[in-house]
Amino acid sequence: MTALVRFNRLISRLEDSLLIGLVASLLLLAVAQIVLRNTLGEGILWAEPAMRIAVLWIAMIGGMVACREGGHIKINLFDLYLRGRARRTLVALAHLGACVTCAALAYASWLFVGYERMDGMTTFLNLPAWWFESILPVGFAVMTLRFLRDAVVAHEAAEGHDHDHSTEAP
Repeated sequence: MTALVRFNRLISRLEDSLLIGLVASLLLLAVAQIVLRNTLGEGILWAEPAMRIAVLWIAMIGGMVACREGGHIKINLFDLYLRGRARRTLVALAHLGACVTCAALAYASWLFVGYERMDGMTTFLNLPAWWFESILPVGFAVMTLRFLRDAVVAHEAAEGHDHDHSTEAP
């Protein structure tokens, strides 16, 4: 097993664990907030902003997992109307387009997080906002790499070099 395969498995486990932990925490915090508001008439002061941040992280990590598993949104016109090499070539181009889009979003979110850091914006408990927003460039960078991997695999398949890279890259 190569170091890249081991690293990919480690990242996959980390993503899955973070996703499960965040969803469970979000659920518990929301239930606690409801119970406290209904019984004591007040809730946890920092619960609402913490839940918004959790939703952001769940969305980004969910997107990363969707890219890893090939479960992202697709338009399947290629599957319906094309076959063989033409289909695989257009699939590679679609993955490349998603790769470029995610790369642009990674760059834009990197700039955004940098501006937030310079401005000294804070969130609940006076914590720096950029700590929590940093999932944006990280998530989009991971998705960029995964779409690039998928584009390369589809291109190799179109060229007749079929083999499975599904566990070789992040």
